[in-house]
Amino acid sequence: MLVDHYHKHNKDELCMSESDIIASIIRQRRQLKAKNPLLLSSMTSSTEKLDFNEFSDVIKTLLRQLSGLPHLVTHNLRHSCLCKLQIVIHHQQLKSALTKGSFENIIEYDFGKIKTIKDLLCTQNKRDDYFSIAKFAGHSSPATTFNSYYHFTDLIVAVLLRKNSETLNQNQAINLFGVSKAKFEKLSKDQQANPTYLYEIVCKKSKKQIAPKSPLIKTKELQNLSFDINERYEMLSCYQALCAYDQGESPNSIVQTFSIETTRLERWIRNAQYSQAQLTRFNGLRHNPKARTQQLAPSSLKSPTHRKHLKKLTVKIRKDYPLHREDYKWAINYFIHKNTQEHGLYFDSPKKLDRFIDCFSKVIPKREWIVSSQSIEHHDNSPQWESSLKGLSNRTRTVSKKGGRSGRGSCYLKLKDLEKPTQSSPVLAYFLYMAFIMLNKPTLDKSEEMA
Repeated sequence: MLVDHYHKHNKDELCMSESDIIASIIRQRRQLKAKNPLLLSSMTSSTEKLDFNEFSDVIKTLLRQLSGLPHLVTHNLRHSCLCKLQIVIHHQQLKSALTKGSFENIIEYDFGKIKTIKDLLCTQNKRDDYFSIAKFAGHSSPATTFNSYYHFTDLIVAVLLRKNSETLNQNQAINLFGVSKAKFEKLSKDQQANPTYLYEIVCKKSKKQIAPKSPLIKTKELQNLSFDINERYEMLSCYQALCAYDQGESPNSIVQTFSIETTRLERWIRNAQYSQAQLTRFNGLRHNPKARTQQLAPSSLKSPTHRKHLKKLTVKIRKDYPLHREDYKWAINYFIHKNTQEHGLYFDSPKKLDRFIDCFSKVIPKREWIVSSQSIEHHDNSPQWESSLKGLSNRTRTVSKKGGRSGRGSCYLKLKDLEKPTQSSPVLAYFLYMAFIMLNKPTLDKSEEMA
């Protein structure tokens, strides 16, 4: 609803399809059996006032489901509205861009309706246009609106400057197009110091700076930057969804809040339950401490260094994953079934240790691994073990006796903490645990193998 500032009666008027929407709501209210139903009522009762939080929740859910962006809130519509109003007051100058160009499909109204909105919002004095929008937004001056809400300003300025053929002075050329004083003097002599010519120079210069000489990632690989081919969810969203489930929120509420499919959430929960149920041979929990036996989400990474390390690790593995998909799937599965929260990842074969370390060789250098070996000195595979442990920070846990039992030979593997090299880091365990929850596609009877 817009206020007519021009006419003295200052009449409130409905524009576009608002009158049809209000008429439809009135018809629906008249059909209700309740006595004196409110025009805008609560979803639970037609006689209770519409609560702002309830209204905001509905809008937020719709925005997230339609866009697929989990961070959108009702306030984003305020930004969208004021951005479009800025285009409205320049609709005459942007006519070609609105029909076919930079602003095509941004405003779905025809020019007659756009003019009606502008006449209702602004006075006939063009200098008052931005003050009218600021007043409409409740701002004390247009400066507030410019600083926080006009996200199309650069595009509008670019379109208007491109149409301008007037000669610019030195300050205008430097501030608007970033040309040097020497360049401006040369353009002035050739009578080319105008926005139309300078615009083309800036575009050519920008393309050279932006376009890389050789793409780092092939076009066919772009869709595989996330772990799953069609995966568009971040690890943080999965973790937050599991935390919400642990806190007792209903699956329907979680689906709406994080804009995820019900089947995907069910898969995450099932994978987390399977991981949580993994036990050691001494019937201890493999992944979570006893204090978290009822929680599906792992312990959060509290150290800023650990969170930063996780981010770097995730970026590197996302790039390497499409090239070594099967190796990563094997490594994730091996972790789920062989990890111990106290000692680390258990290996009873040098071949398995080599395969696991080779899988992460492009992501984690050998010097960042910590291994605790036991009973390998007099084992039959001692040379193979020594070859596998070469380059790793080995801390012998148990030494086998020459005259005693040879033992199978084994070791526990952990990631070194970047802050405290003498200690192990929880980053890799957190990553592999969450990766299994997100990637594993369980069958109806088993959840042991990754799809």
